[in-house]
Amino acid sequence: AAHRQEAITDDNSHQLHVLITEPRIRVLYIEGSIRPEYKPLRRVFDSDPNVQFMSLIRMFESRFQASGSIAGQKLLRLPTTKADFDRFDVLILGDLDRTYLSDKRVGDVRLTRIKEFVEGGGALLMLSGANSFGPGGYANTPVEQILPVFVGGRTQENEATSFLPQLTAEGAKHKIFDGIDKYMFGPGGRKPDANLPHLPNLNGCATVVGKTPAAEVLAVHPTRRNANGPLIVLAVRQFVGEGRTAAFTANNTSLWNSFIRQRGGGEANPYQQFWGQLIR
Repeated sequence: AAHRQEAITDDNSHQLHVLITEPRIRVLYIEGSIRPEYKPLRRVFDSDPNVQFMSLIRMFESRFQASGSIAGQKLLRLPTTKADFDRFDVLILGDLDRTYLSDKRVGDVRLTRIKEFVEGGGALLMLSGANSFGPGGYANTPVEQILPVFVGGRTQENEATSFLPQLTAEGAKHKIFDGIDKYMFGPGGRKPDANLPHLPNLNGCATVVGKTPAAEVLAVHPTRRNANGPLIVLAVRQFVGEGRTAAFTANNTSLWNSFIRQRGGGEANPYQQFWGQLIR
């Protein structure tokens, strides 16, 4: 997602190798609630030497609680101005209905600022949630205009069938899955490496209508489809310049983190590696 130089290189051992670079990637994660995905993700980013991480979590109605800081400074409200967004390289939107980004005071200014942020070289990642994508009201907004997917309407359904992602031909070659593609289904019916721990299935996914013409689909649901093909799990989009967006529809990858932690370490952590590489 970030426009920084790739920081994770070849990973053929049981450790995650990172190259510490300056400046660090500045990440803002806005979440609609403290759900199971939040705390493991925060631990991943807090422990990453290449990342400065800050989060805003909705605690009650339109009140948000800040955690972390960027260059020693906190943002105690939702970003609104261009200067607010210029503090960050990557914006992550979690399970947050678009109505919390719009209010009587600013209207849809924040949604427009997010679009301008990406067009100016920033990166946006939207995560699955009951209140993201179509159900979150992002259809026909400036945010949908920059996403790699058409999100659908408020009644867009969640797919409850558990699954491991299946990588497309593009996904199998992409740096996001470098070193961890072997844990997942691959193109041409390739199965996960039987010599590796079998990651738990994820708890379904949000559904979107389909990809935009400029997008690249990297991962899909292995068994579920809609009128436009296999359900999209991860799609990315590159803008002129350095702006990037990604849509990740899978529910609760924290299951992977819990599984690896229960095994007591001593092996590669595909959860940590996936999120680190996705942000990069």
